[in-house]
Amino acid sequence: MLLDAENLKLKVNTEQFLAGLCDYPLQVKIAFANWKNPSIGKLDAELYDRGYELIHVPGGANSADGKMIAFGAAILYRYRDVKQVFVCSSDGLLNHLCNQLQNQGLTVFRVRRQNSVLSVENCQNGESKHYSCEREEEIPSFEELANQVADLLKAERKSIDERSARFSTVAELFQERHTIVFPSTTSPAAALSESAQNEVTPVLEASLATVAVNQNVAEQNLPQIQIIPGLNSNAIESLDVFKTILVEIIEAAKIELKEDAIPVVKLKKDFLAKYQSHADSVVKIFLGKNFSVIKYLQSEWGVFQVKLIGQEHQVAIAKKSSN
Repeated sequence: MLLDAENLKLKVNTEQFLAGLCDYPLQVKIAFANWKNPSIGKLDAELYDRGYELIHVPGGANSADGKMIAFGAAILYRYRDVKQVFVCSSDGLLNHLCNQLQNQGLTVFRVRRQNSVLSVENCQNGESKHYSCEREEEIPSFEELANQVADLLKAERKSIDERSARFSTVAELFQERHTIVFPSTTSPAAALSESAQNEVTPVLEASLATVAVNQNVAEQNLPQIQIIPGLNSNAIESLDVFKTILVEIIEAAKIELKEDAIPVVKLKKDFLAKYQSHADSVVKIFLGKNFSVIKYLQSEWGVFQVKLIGQEHQVAIAKKSSN
C-alpha cells in the first residue's frame, strides 16, 4: 500500500475494508509525507504503530506525489513477490504511477476520496467499490441496494400482515363479546376502527336498549315461553324453536364453509341476517341477562358441541344429535 498521508487519511476500519478487496494479504504499507508539517499532528506515530513504513519528504507542492512515483515505479526491485498495489491519493498526478505499475503486470487499486466517500477502482477490470467514511461501511451498488430495499419491504409487509391478523382477531373477539355484526364489505378490523371513532354508535344504542328491555322483562317476571316481536318471518315461541333454527343455520353454514364446525360469530351473523334480531338477545329473554349464545350452546351439549380453537369459539352439531 502506497499512501499519500498529506492527501488521504485512512482509519483502521477503512484499511481493513481495502485489505478485503485484494486477493493476497496486505503485507507492506508505506506512507509518504512531510512529517514536520504541523497539520499532520501525531499521524506519524499512529501510522507507525499500525505497521507503516514512513518516508519523509521536504515541504513543497506535490513533493509527496513525486516521491511516491519514484518509489513506486521501482517497487518490483524492492519487493519481487508483489502482485497487487494500492495507490492511495486523490491527486491526478498519480495516474502516471498507476499506468507504470499496470504495465509491469501488477494489479493496481486506485484509491480516491471525495467528501466522505472513498472510491476504490480496480484499474485492471474497471470495477469500483465505494466506502462511507462517516458510517465506516461499504456503500452497496445499485443492484445490491435494490435487493436490500426489496428485502426490507418484504419484511415490513410481513410485519404489517401479522399485526393486521392480530388486530382482526381482537376485532372478532370484540364482535363476539358485544354481538356486533360488521357489514360484509368491511373487514372486522376496519369496522372496529371506524366504530371506535364515534362516541355512541347505533349498535351500542341498540345494545343499551336491549339491556333495558331485558331488565324490564326480569322485573316483570314474564313467563319463559313468549313471542319475540320484531322478527322477520316466523315468531320464536320457545327455546325448542330457537334450538331448531340454530341447527338449521349451522347445517347450512357447514355446506357453505365445507367444514363440520363453524365460528359462533358466523352463526350469530346468519341469524341476524335471517331474523333481524340478535341471537344473544333471544337467549337473554328466555334465560336471563347473564346468559349468552355461547353459554346456551354449551348447556345444550347433547345437541351442540362448542370448542375454543385459538381465540375463536366454534360450534358443531353433536354426533348423537345428527344421528
